[in-house]
Amino acid sequence: MSSRRFILLTTICVIQTVFAHEPEASAPVAQSESEGGISGHFHGGWASRYFLEGRDALDGDSLWVSSLELAWKNLTSGVWYGRSPDQDYDELQLSFAASQSIGDVEFYAAFTHLRTPFNGLDDKEVGAGFSWAGLPNRIEFTGDAYY
Repeated sequence: MSSRRFILLTTICVIQTVFAHEPEASAPVAQSESEGGISGHFHGGWASRYFLEGRDALDGDSLWVSSLELAWKNLTSGVWYGRSPDQDYDELQLSFAASQSIGDVEFYAAFTHLRTPFNGLDDKEVGAGFSWAGLPNRIEFTGDAYY
């Protein structure tokens, strides 16, 4: 296998691993009260196109991304940063979420502050959601709302 093909396949695997997860706000960290330690993860990657809220936000251009998330008990915070090598575009997201489980039902509330330093704009997003895992055949019902 040529080194060019190896790099291409490795890149595809990394991108799938990085981006094949739910958005941070809709994937709350659920830990019991007895787990007192801090957990976290970091990921980085490259998206050949940056889609935001169903739109191609960079008109076909790419975006390098990195994220750091930390969780303690039922609280999660995160920093996400993206920068385009093709345009004068960068974006910073700071997020905080709280979640709670009661039986088969999980609830979460989240806040995200978005900032695009290249043009000085910022925005805020508030989200809430729940999931119910008590349906037959391991079916789970979820609902999310964002403003």
